[in-house]
Amino acid sequence: MACRQTELYPAYAGSKARRGSMAVLCAVLLIPIMAFAAFSVDLGFISMVKSQLQNAADSAAMAGVAVLANTNNDEEGREAQARLWAREFAERNQPAHGNVLVDADIILGRWSTTAGAFSVIQGGEKPNAVRVVTRRSQAEGNPVPLFFGTVLGFDDVDLTAESIAKTGEDDPRDIILVLDCSGSMGQNNRMTYTKAAAYALADELLTTDRLGLVIYSYPQGGNETGHLERVMRLNHAPVLDRIPQLSPGMYAPWTNIAGGMRVAIDEFDANRRSLSPESVAKVMVLMTDGQANRSEAPGTTPTNSIQHYAQVALSKNIEIHSVTLGSGADQQHVREAAELTGGSYHHVGDGDFQALIEAFRKIGNGSGIVRIVQ
Repeated sequence: MACRQTELYPAYAGSKARRGSMAVLCAVLLIPIMAFAAFSVDLGFISMVKSQLQNAADSAAMAGVAVLANTNNDEEGREAQARLWAREFAERNQPAHGNVLVDADIILGRWSTTAGAFSVIQGGEKPNAVRVVTRRSQAEGNPVPLFFGTVLGFDDVDLTAESIAKTGEDDPRDIILVLDCSGSMGQNNRMTYTKAAAYALADELLTTDRLGLVIYSYPQGGNETGHLERVMRLNHAPVLDRIPQLSPGMYAPWTNIAGGMRVAIDEFDANRRSLSPESVAKVMVLMTDGQANRSEAPGTTPTNSIQHYAQVALSKNIEIHSVTLGSGADQQHVREAAELTGGSYHHVGDGDFQALIEAFRKIGNGSGIVRIVQ
């Protein structure tokens, strides 16, 4: 019967031969397939360790530069503390296999925003940046082991990661004051204190900083919203001349915090500089003494209006630095807006004039704003 099948169906005999050929082909292909699978395990592990090293470097650089931004310590003490914090945060975030950071890899220097470059400080220079390099290497006794690389003669690999973080002291900035001018600002001299604090902020600005002014609330279209009092300019005089004229409830008694945020965001969009976007920091200084009691479209409630425009600010790389004044202020939502956008938050009690001045002064100085630049 077998002979009969091959006579009637000549392809039948060839199919058995092809089955034998496929088995050989599969055996041959299995070797590179397994090799690729093995190397993918090593590559995945290398990628994971590289990510861990980068996280440790970023954490160390940010911790170190946060100390540099703190003006409460003397210069020498600040530099020593910056190195100490960098080591500590690297240890907290390093991979489990040995130390990844040595003192020589914590470098204090200067970051030039215009040149986009880091340089080591020379004698007498004040550092504004920290460069950190994390390593796992043969030299440090903690190389990254490979699972299957030994097949090709590679037992391990060396990996490094680098991060540079800086203070915000020399970045050109676009700053808009968003001030509460609701009726409650007449209580406990809040308006008087806020105007003095706004002057303190302006005193800290550089000639490369632009300053604008928005107030809320302002009657418009049957609702109370924000109002652009002065556009952003390098000449700060128009804002400084307008501040003394502000008064509680000057336009409307209500508190539409989100309305002020929206108008400020519109001004950031409409009045852009010709400089590259990444070289200019956009800062909204949001101040209130009360609870939002008016909504701003597309928000449907006063609080989700604040949340919406905080998200818009985040999408446009606008940092919100917020200040709440007095026990009746909406600390939660204004603080959350600042935290979402990477800004600072300050709460000041009624009558604490000096604390309000210092909060505005710190925002105006800008050195407390730290970020990774490379």
